[in-house]
Amino acid sequence: MTNPIVGTNNALVTDVQGQAQSSAFITVFEIELPDSNIGGTGLDKLFFHDGRNGTSDITWYSLDNESDFGSTTSSKYSQRTYTALPIESEGWEVRGSGSGTLPRPTVRMGNINQFFKTYLADWDDLVGAKVIRRRTLQKYLGTNPPVEFNRDVYYIERKAKESAMMV
Repeated sequence: MTNPIVGTNNALVTDVQGQAQSSAFITVFEIELPDSNIGGTGLDKLFFHDGRNGTSDITWYSLDNESDFGSTTSSKYSQRTYTALPIESEGWEVRGSGSGTLPRPTVRMGNINQFFKTYLADWDDLVGAKVIRRRTLQKYLGTNPPVEFNRDVYYIERKAKESAMMV
């Protein structure tokens, strides 16, 4: 499922349609598991990114409550730290109507220091957790409310494989 582009005056679209890109693309992921405290006391989300921007961590704004999606009120967002982890993903493509099938993305995460092993063991392999893929340009990381491309939202149906190296 894809949600509409969020931001003011379509600035993000204008930037991308320009002839030269002056800012790097940033992709972050949020895994939400309601009533879990998965991200710490009172926090039901994990925040991470694929590390492709060359930095270890990214600070950006995220909704405090997903039911407020699309809000332009900055108080609905809190600054979060997205930890860099080796992540590969594919299958996010948007298909035209009439294709008959929905996208089924696959996300493979490096299991550095057994980071995900704990979450898989404690929360039923994260089955049913919501995965939110968010994308923006690096120059918009400081804006609140966030300026971002369409969000991709899917739910984890199953864990296909787990090894010491990758989940």
